[in-house]
Amino acid sequence: MRRKKFTAEEEATLLDPTAYHVDRASAIDCMRSDNLRLHEALVLSFLDDPSEYLRTSALQTAVHWDAPAYLPLLGQRMRNDPSDVLRGHAAITAWWVGKRFPEHKTTMLSWLAQMVDRDEDLEVRGTAYKQFVDLESDGAERFDIGREDFDPERHVDRARLEPYLRDESTP
Repeated sequence: MRRKKFTAEEEATLLDPTAYHVDRASAIDCMRSDNLRLHEALVLSFLDDPSEYLRTSALQTAVHWDAPAYLPLLGQRMRNDPSDVLRGHAAITAWWVGKRFPEHKTTMLSWLAQMVDRDEDLEVRGTAYKQFVDLESDGAERFDIGREDFDPERHVDRARLEPYLRDESTP
């Protein structure tokens, strides 16, 4: 039997309002990894927390718990959150939604394409493109630029992206 990652210690950290925000975010991630749905009100309260780490963990967990209900929020955060950390993780979450819920795959591809096309942070754009390529190819292709810096002009296959940029669904 696999030992649970979400231990009593992680739970105590999550519940302690004086605990370091990164540790609380890590506790949420452990809980999500173990497919647990505990302390829902507390976790959801972090969706608007000043800490980008708590917002990120709360968003990923909310989508994991109930993707259809939280897709509008995911799209909004992909487009508007001030944190490049959160937007990058939101791209990974969109990939997960597209893999897990085939009925949302085209929408997630559109949202990822829009991030690749419009996000101001090159690292976020690279993360979004990596997720886009994997999702669009059903895992048959991997995009990895290795040590090179992501350069949309050199690395992005615009013809592949264009059909999804025309989609009306806006994150």
